[in-house]
Amino acid sequence: MWDDAFRICKQYAPNMLPDLQEAFDASEVESSQSMNNRDAEKILTKAQEYERFGQNAKAVELYLQLNPSNTQDQTVLVNYWKRATELAVKFLDKVEAKSVVSRVCPHLTSMGRFLEAANLCVEAGMVNDGLEILMTGGHFEEAEGMAAEMGAE
Repeated sequence: MWDDAFRICKQYAPNMLPDLQEAFDASEVESSQSMNNRDAEKILTKAQEYERFGQNAKAVELYLQLNPSNTQDQTVLVNYWKRATELAVKFLDKVEAKSVVSRVCPHLTSMGRFLEAANLCVEAGMVNDGLEILMTGGHFEEAEGMAAEMGAE
């Protein structure tokens, strides 16, 4: 329903998009305290809507709301946290992108996903942080290779 509303509004009444967006936001607002798997699905749906309409900063914030308290599926968490960083690096300014990566990496490292966290750091230009994550995780050979590749010492 919202897809159609946004498509029609964008085509026939673009000046009404902010009003439609407010209505959409109001319809989807829920307390983060009471989230469960169904709420995680709502977060994903809303984030994907934002992404589809180029509102990447809002999509990133919603993807970052996913956590183990609203979905137990670690694959979902990892995939959408990585999507948040991908969008941030691609569409947000460097400071915001680094902030997103700094929020996601501790989650990934706590799950033992050191290589993924380090790669996200590198993508955001945070090579030293990536190296530190690799060494913390005991991935010394990967850290050495990354340092050599990036010219870090």
